[in-house]
Amino acid sequence: MKKVLFAALVACMGLSSSAYAQFQQGTIAVGGGVSMASERSKVESGNTTEKDDPINSFSLTPGIGYFIASDLEVGLRFGLGRASQKGDDEKWVYSAFSAGPYVRKYFSLGESIALFGEGGLSFGSGKIKETAGNTSREYGKSSTFALGITPGFMFKPSERIGIDLTAGYFGYRSTKSETYNNWTENEITETDSEFGLSLDLSSVQLGVRLFF
Repeated sequence: MKKVLFAALVACMGLSSSAYAQFQQGTIAVGGGVSMASERSKVESGNTTEKDDPINSFSLTPGIGYFIASDLEVGLRFGLGRASQKGDDEKWVYSAFSAGPYVRKYFSLGESIALFGEGGLSFGSGKIKETAGNTSREYGKSSTFALGITPGFMFKPSERIGIDLTAGYFGYRSTKSETYNNWTENEITETDSEFGLSLDLSSVQLGVRLFF
């Protein structure tokens, strides 16, 4: 009898310890993340090192997901981003929008803690505006494509609320940009692509999610 009571107690403890971090099929997740970064590059020429003006960036990624199975979420995410760089007499502002599907798999570690891996696909576009004095004009535009995996950590202070942190990005990114040449009055088109691991500040994002 004592063994049965002890086994029941252990089972109940195990159930309660994973109640927050597990997600049942049919759960809906609504929320988003935010990231902020300031980056400054250096240019070396001989014995001289010059620092470029800092690039300040901000992004917001609202989205909605649905659990098609326990701990397995699929959804759609949108991205709103802004980056700016200010020189002596000019200022450049880049604004962007993106959207795409994602899949997220959770791995519960306890009552309120879980790790997850997220795979996503996104398409985006953006515009660059240049301001010199009181004059502003469109300086360029871009289109982006990204496919990759992001690791993350989630803390659930309650059954309905989750706070997550993602850092790092492994995958493929491609950007096609068109900028205006002041000298030739022609558009300059460039295509950049990269595959690998990214650990810069812009890949660190803090988010809040609500579960229903």
